[in-house]
Amino acid sequence: MTISLTALAEKYKITPNPTGSTRCKTPVFRSSYAFVHEPRETLSGDMKYSISMIFQKSDAAGLKLIAEAICNAAAKKFGADPKKWPKAGKNPFRDGDVEREDNPEYKGSIFINASSKNKPGIVDRQMQPIMDADEFYSGCMARSSISFYGYDVPGNKGVGTGLSNLLFWEDGERLDGAVAATSDFAEFAEEAKVTEDSSDDDPF
Repeated sequence: MTISLTALAEKYKITPNPTGSTRCKTPVFRSSYAFVHEPRETLSGDMKYSISMIFQKSDAAGLKLIAEAICNAAAKKFGADPKKWPKAGKNPFRDGDVEREDNPEYKGSIFINASSKNKPGIVDRQMQPIMDADEFYSGCMARSSISFYGYDVPGNKGVGTGLSNLLFWEDGERLDGAVAATSDFAEFAEEAKVTEDSSDDDPF
């Protein structure tokens, strides 16, 4: 069963603040379904950039930081009392062990899906822009800046997640099955180096 917004506030002992920050910079997560270089069409027909962020449940402090921003967004939309929030309101926190039980990459995790119509800024740890899809990919470790917003439309209430920017943290095992060109042809680069070194000894 997915945790409710009310239960989220109780679990992390959060006092929601309707005027508090609804933005946060996340702890390190593993990226999945990273459509951050080119948008893809959603079920509603919109073109959006999106990513699934996989956090470990063991990172209680990091998850509480995110939960506070979620609860503030809920309070801003539905009032400060969590007991009056929609019982079936959608919560960005999703349990990987429940919703992705057949996917080992999500074991022991909380995951959050974020999207935006605008292309997110992507940088490395030296604050250099990343433009190449081989450098930020599904499986790499990253941080993000995200924002939360409450919504209330007929038949659909809860808190959504907007994607702002991404920070590449470190490489990880790719989840899309692709292999970087530098890895694919590594043995040829080594051979080229040997050939070049050998040519230095050629008296002619």
